[in-house]
This record gives sequence, structure tokens and C-alpha cells, in this order.
Amino acid sequence: MFFINADRICIKSANNWHLMDEVITVKLAAALCMTAILSLSCHSTFAAAQGLSEIFLFKATAETKDGAVYHWEYNSPNDFEYHEKGKAYHGDEAKDKVESIYHHAQVTKQTTDEELAEVFKNNGFSELQRLDVRWQDENGDLYTWLWQEAQTS
Repeated sequence: MFFINADRICIKSANNWHLMDEVITVKLAAALCMTAILSLSCHSTFAAAQGLSEIFLFKATAETKDGAVYHWEYNSPNDFEYHEKGKAYHGDEAKDKVESIYHHAQVTKQTTDEELAEVFKNNGFSELQRLDVRWQDENGDLYTWLWQEAQTS
């Protein structure tokens, strides 16, 4: 057992406490242990988005107010598809577009449809009217988000 004070480290052996002021390596080791413990506890509270290589499926369809339809699709292990205003791109032609929007979306199980809509609006689709996103994680669980702009009367 040990404790760290501002200027010293004390280590307990049996029933005795030993002051370790002059042992720099012990200070460093204890500080590193505490840093590791703190970073692990902080990291576990945040959900991290997975890369495309770690999931089975990502599909997104965005419709804009002018009627244009855009579609991004990834199917594991290496199938990419992108549609823009009626024109389709496949494979390497589509890969950059799909990877880019997926990277910006940062999809996790906790993602909301509002968050996804904001991502698309901030990445070239400011006139977004409808968004449909489907994501299948590494366990095969399928998640679907559907966002539609509120109609004003």
C-alpha cells in the first residue's frame, strides 16, 4: 500500500510506513500507476465511434429541400457505394465519400437522429429535409435513425 503527498511517497510494509523521498523511481512508478488508473476510468465513460472496418453495415440517405437525393453505403468487408443526384459511384470511386461522412457522423449506439442531422447539415447539406441512417455494429445489431424536418404551417 502507498500514498502520495505533494512532496513525498510513503510505502507500507507489514505494519510500518517508510518515507521514500530520495527514491525517484518509486515516485515515478506511483505517478504512472495513478495516471493509468485515472485515464482508464475516464476513457470508459465515453462511447467511441467504430471505424468502418469494425462494423457490418452503414447506410445513409439524405434528401434536400430541392429534391436532390444522396446515398452513402458500406457493406463489410470492402463494398462502397455513393449516389449523388441520380449518378452512382462504386468501389474506390465511392470509398472517400462514404468514409468521410461516416467519420463526421461518429455513429454509436447512443447517437440521436438530431445529432446525425446536424452533422449532415454542417457537412454540405444545410438544406437537409430528410435523413435515414442504418448502422449494423460488430455484434450484428442493427440501429436505424430517421430524421425529418418539422413541417411549418
